[in-house]
Amino acid sequence: MPVVIKLILRSPCSGTTWIQEIVWQILNDGEVKSTHARERVPFLERATHPHSVHLDINTLQSPRILKTHLLYNIIPKSKSDDTKCKYVYLARNPKDVAVSFFQFVTSLKRYNGPWEFYAKLFVEGNGK
Repeated sequence: MPVVIKLILRSPCSGTTWIQEIVWQILNDGEVKSTHARERVPFLERATHPHSVHLDINTLQSPRILKTHLLYNIIPKSKSDDTKCKYVYLARNPKDVAVSFFQFVTSLKRYNGPWEFYAKLFVEGNGK
């Protein structure tokens, strides 16, 4: 029976990479890989994005781990009780997300303003 674990991650910089790595290692007897977690845990939205290489999720070795930012009510569900998915939902304090995302966007040179202005944008929902 195939096991599919979907990681539901609501916002960037919430600990996505850590959770992907932890779940992957649990399913692989603690094995450590040098490849980045994003190469071992496909992003569900990229599988259907028109400008990316389409990934056939059904051909992935079981158990499959998939990452998504989709809301739970719109994630594809299994049609059979034999193939039920397990879901890991990650939530992080929004204050911590704001600080982490601020550091991320400034490191990529996508934002170069002060923290106070960025925090205001983030609270208003414009900090992406």
